[in-house]
Amino acid sequence: MINCQIFGLCRYLGLIQQERAIANAARFTEKNDIIAANLGVPVAPQFPQQETLERLKGIIAYGKRVCDLFFFEAPRNRLERFERRIRDGIDREGVSAELRALEEAIDDEINFRYFYHYPPDKARVLLKFQGDWQNTLISFPSAKPEIEDAVDW
Repeated sequence: MINCQIFGLCRYLGLIQQERAIANAARFTEKNDIIAANLGVPVAPQFPQQETLERLKGIIAYGKRVCDLFFFEAPRNRLERFERRIRDGIDREGVSAELRALEEAIDDEINFRYFYHYPPDKARVLLKFQGDWQNTLISFPSAKPEIEDAVDW
């Protein structure tokens, strides 16, 4: 039975890497801002900006959905911790560290998971299961597990 697509997980890992790059670049900028401020040069607004916080909250929400879909426990716990740190106040270095820890937690979970890749033709049959068997499923709802197992053979 198809219960998820790997695309969501791959996309999420890409988002984490992208956000880490942003946080690391911002850390470099922040150091330059400190130097500039010491020299009396105007600097950009301090971190975290509302836009960044909203983006991080979105990444956390998406991550929770991915973790629930794949039954990832440790990464889900990291997301909860990350969410608390954002609420309590977090700097760029903290964001980078949390994202790194999250990525490592996902890597650890993946090491102990096994996935089956459906050939495209079989996947199409499974994805159309509800529609193809709609009349039978309406007439005999209790037969759904057996029919689904047969289609997934």
